[in-house]
Amino acid sequence: MEIIRWTDILAYAVNIAVLFVFLRWLLYKPVRRFLAEREQRFAQRREDIEAREREIDTLRSKYEKALEVAHEESALIVQESREQADRRAEEILEEARRQARDLLERARAEMREEQQVSRQAMREEVAGLAIDIASRVLEREVTPEDNRRIVEKFLSDERVK
Repeated sequence: MEIIRWTDILAYAVNIAVLFVFLRWLLYKPVRRFLAEREQRFAQRREDIEAREREIDTLRSKYEKALEVAHEESALIVQESREQADRRAEEILEEARRQARDLLERARAEMREEQQVSRQAMREEVAGLAIDIASRVLEREVTPEDNRRIVEKFLSDERVK
């Protein structure tokens, strides 16, 4: 069997310590720096993503407000259009009523005028017939003075009836 030598164990321990210090100096600091940089990049990306999410939320709320305002404005425009259409319809109806009243009044005036013309024509015709009947009935010569009296009497009798 071999004997354990303390010098060999000490040499192994010194080699392990030197290797540990060398590797720590050679690898640990660069790996730690790499991991720190990587963690910093992830943190930066997370901050960027959160900032973008906040910006998106802000824009979303602005767009929702703008959309709400647009809906309110469109509702107001529709309401104003309806009110304007109602006012215009009322104006058109009032104009049609006025025109109908004017037309009716003109028709009544024309009818009264035609009645007066017809009555005057009937009076003249009745007067002529009365004169003709009277002259036949009397079979005598009627003077213009007699004629006028007969017509006046006939017309005054007609007005009474």
